[in-house]
Amino acid sequence: MSRPALAPPVPPSPGDSLLAVATSDLHWLDGGPRDDFRAPEGDRLKAECEALAPLVKRTRARVILLGDVADFWRAEERSVCPAHFADLAAVANIPDDAFSRPVMWCRGNHDARMRLSLLAAILRDRFVIVRDCDVGGWHFEHGDRFDPNPGVWRKVGKGACKALAWIGGVISPRAEDWLSAKASAVEGLGRYGDADCYQEAALRLAKERGLRGVCLGHTHRAAYVEREGVAYTNCGTWAEDGWTLWWASGSVTRFKG
Repeated sequence: MSRPALAPPVPPSPGDSLLAVATSDLHWLDGGPRDDFRAPEGDRLKAECEALAPLVKRTRARVILLGDVADFWRAEERSVCPAHFADLAAVANIPDDAFSRPVMWCRGNHDARMRLSLLAAILRDRFVIVRDCDVGGWHFEHGDRFDPNPGVWRKVGKGACKALAWIGGVISPRAEDWLSAKASAVEGLGRYGDADCYQEAALRLAKERGLRGVCLGHTHRAAYVEREGVAYTNCGTWAEDGWTLWWASGSVTRFKG
């Protein structure tokens, strides 16, 4: 039996416009419930996408997948089945102009090997695979580059990381950005998976760049923290937390079927 239609999300205040909607860490191919398309959970993503579509189309909001959509390091790439493509098609159909405003797929550590060539031809032009993206003063990325990796980077030290970041800037802005993140991670005392470490690094990045905030996935812990005029948001996981919505007013809300 199909799920009943969901009511679309309601703006936090009258006239507020949606900037972006994102979800993270679906982890297809890990053998979990999302890979069993006979389960009742199978219709949930489609119902959520259909409920989000009218609002996204009206406001021309950006749709973002924040990484670890599938576990390509756990399974052969050929294991992506038609049912997974159907889910991606549901996501691609949220915006009505997906060919001019494609869904942004920010790579995570589990789907870093994802290639558009793996998608059905009809979907390839409706997604753009990137490392990160910026929308309305918010920065979006999966967040694995903030892993503290204490065994290596703590030995190098914060000062050395910053020096390497300066040298990296001579090579390319991307190298400088990555090494700066490592410096922030070393400074934000913590271990891999420690949500506070990612929060501190993200808030520092937002402040340094003059952003409204930074949104990550990766930790599997939904969060919203605001400090000194900048914000850190974490999408958590699709299974537990659904979708996160960013509004022009600065509000952040959740939507789950």
